[in-house]
Amino acid sequence: MAVGAWGVHMPEGLWRVSALGVSAARARGLRITVSAHSARAARYAMQGPSGPCDALVVSPVFETRSHPGTSPLGVLGFQRICRSTRTKENSIPVYALGGM
Repeated sequence: MAVGAWGVHMPEGLWRVSALGVSAARARGLRITVSAHSARAARYAMQGPSGPCDALVVSPVFETRSHPGTSPLGVLGFQRICRSTRTKENSIPVYALGGM
């Protein structure tokens, strides 16, 4: 808040266990982005501890030097994750990272 941030980013694992942190961020009016590395994680981010996140960051879509040896999702994997976030009630922005 002191630096004027408009939001907070939570790694996939932290989102799963931080209902208190998510509630505190929401109470302060912060936007929340969450990382996801699978369709399962993306679906969980849509149902998280206090409602869906505001945006999803999916990675790695392509090979990246920052994570050598990690299997990229590819375009079809990224598409599958995007589709897993769409419901009749809600849809959020999904951003691709990794080798862009």
